[in-house]
Amino acid sequence: MKCLESYRDFFEGSAGFRLFGERKFKLALEVLENEIQRDADRRMREYARFYAAQCHFVLGNYPAARRYLLQTNKWAGRAEERPMRMACVFNLAVVEVACGNREKGLGIYDKFRTLYENRLLPYDRCMLLLNLGLTHTQLKQYGDAQLCLDQARVLADELEDAHLLTYTLYYTGILANRQGDLNRSREFSELAVATAEASGCSYDICRSHWQLGNQHLRAGKYDMALKSLKKSIRIAKQAGYQVETAKCLNDFAWAYFKTGKLAEAKSYAEEAIITGRDAGMDADSARFLDTLEQISAHINDFYEEEKLIAELERESARDFEIVGYSEAISIVTQAIRTFGPCNDPILILGETGTGKELVTRALFDASPRHKGMFFKRNCAAIPENLIESELFGHVKGAFTGATSDRKGIFEQADGGVLFLDEIGEMPLNLQSKLLRVLEYGEFYRLGSPDLIKVDVRIFAATNKDLADEVRAGNFREDLYYRLNTIRIDLPPLRERREDIAVLVNHFLFALNEEYDKYYKVLTTDALQTLESYNFAGNIRELKNIIRAAYLTSKGRQITAEDVQRYFQKPSRRQVAQTQTAAPVLDLELDEEDDTTASHAPARDEKNVVPFENRELVDQTSLKEHVLSAERDYLLKILKQCDSVNKACSVLKISRPTFYQKLKSHGISLSNKRLV
Repeated sequence: MKCLESYRDFFEGSAGFRLFGERKFKLALEVLENEIQRDADRRMREYARFYAAQCHFVLGNYPAARRYLLQTNKWAGRAEERPMRMACVFNLAVVEVACGNREKGLGIYDKFRTLYENRLLPYDRCMLLLNLGLTHTQLKQYGDAQLCLDQARVLADELEDAHLLTYTLYYTGILANRQGDLNRSREFSELAVATAEASGCSYDICRSHWQLGNQHLRAGKYDMALKSLKKSIRIAKQAGYQVETAKCLNDFAWAYFKTGKLAEAKSYAEEAIITGRDAGMDADSARFLDTLEQISAHINDFYEEEKLIAELERESARDFEIVGYSEAISIVTQAIRTFGPCNDPILILGETGTGKELVTRALFDASPRHKGMFFKRNCAAIPENLIESELFGHVKGAFTGATSDRKGIFEQADGGVLFLDEIGEMPLNLQSKLLRVLEYGEFYRLGSPDLIKVDVRIFAATNKDLADEVRAGNFREDLYYRLNTIRIDLPPLRERREDIAVLVNHFLFALNEEYDKYYKVLTTDALQTLESYNFAGNIRELKNIIRAAYLTSKGRQITAEDVQRYFQKPSRRQVAQTQTAAPVLDLELDEEDDTTASHAPARDEKNVVPFENRELVDQTSLKEHVLSAERDYLLKILKQCDSVNKACSVLKISRPTFYQKLKSHGISLSNKRLV
């Protein structure tokens, strides 16, 4: 109180008082407690006790504040220290009101006013009226509250004290809010903010923004509350006001909670607890913990609900273990139901990562052979000199290293299903044997004259266009027609974007089951980011992105930033695959001679610019330059050669590698059949 200013010389040298003025209440309390115990001067001890009571009050320890004020008041009465006694009685009233004993606090205020009002300095009289106005407001005595606040405002104007005027304005705003006049409440709270900002006092600016944020919070205007509270927190942190920071963070958490941003709410509630603990706000810890517990309870309920919804969606959207609602995937599942029970071979076409193996397993489950064996072999993964033995078996001595008879995969799959992946990579000389198995169910082991009969259903898959392969002479036409009797085309993910959300839920559900963690969900922004991304690797790429984001994301939400971190930079291959029409090389129109090497002009050493001074114009990476050069070289070799075999010989690569390179660069051959 201002009435104590005449005694400032008694405690101005106190380190505890200086810390109190800096609003470092926890440190101030430690120093002041030490001064109470050790200072030889009784007056200094009591002044230290008075400010220790103030620290306890700010930190929420009201019983300790009351005890210290009563002790100092008792000493002040005996020592006839009237200013100190006035300060103690006034602050006892403040403590009682804070403890919820508002009637008792009001009684002390009235007694204080009767005894001391005529002796008070104008500043202290204004503070008394402000506290009386706030107490009357809390007791719903609105007429008395308005009278006190009007008188306080007159005094504040006379004193031209921005600090008092700020308090008068936002206390009037609180009164209007309690009376239900929200417009008037906001008006006075905004005036308080403007007055505080004009004064430049960081504490008043912080406090007024906090009060305005509280008004918005009570009025249900949560976005505006967040805006005001954010300013208050920023100022409090900059000024080192730990107590104010903790209280604002707690309200900030509630504002985020009310907007439905549960993860942010929990984060700020946790920060409020940590800040309050560091500030020594032990009494407020229970309130902060209650905030956190309520938010956490809602979060748990929310995630349990999300988990249930995701599980229900996962079950309803799954047919033959194939997830999705889209029309494109519905056509696939209908084809599985239709063709699964048949005994004919099935050809499955689709880009890499579209789920070809999953479809073959679904076909197997839907077939009468589902109790038999299911075998899979990747034709591209088996070395060319071993693939015949792997598929059809061999007898002892059939080739070097054949030390015993061995059954091939066809014999092992007898009565079941054999899935031949990457069928387009099967060598031509074996395609006739496969056709014989499809037509007659018979073949010979390698090196054996004995005919073997089997009953095997064939599922074949490829990401190549087999019609093009037939025209290029790489695939037997009769085998193609036999396989193509029943064909299922799998849509790429870019043609079924509406399934991305349910696929994500499916993958997240599996990850949560695998890692037994609390349930994670994808934010709306993250889902929109995924839905706008072109997945070159289709479902496999989506699954890998979700897994990586799940393992590296913090908290219980996976954000857009979490998933974008794992997006692949578009390569020349991906760009070529997304073009509507790939460049076609017509080998019959070989009129342009592109074999002459170009010669670069002679280098002029005088005009060479030092590297560090050159302006970097070409931002293309080394890898992209290499890919571009490789593509140009392939085009040139193909124009020079009249057959694929000759091109492969010049390039010194195998036919499968040759076709992979053509595909990766988006080059397709003309209708001319090459051999």
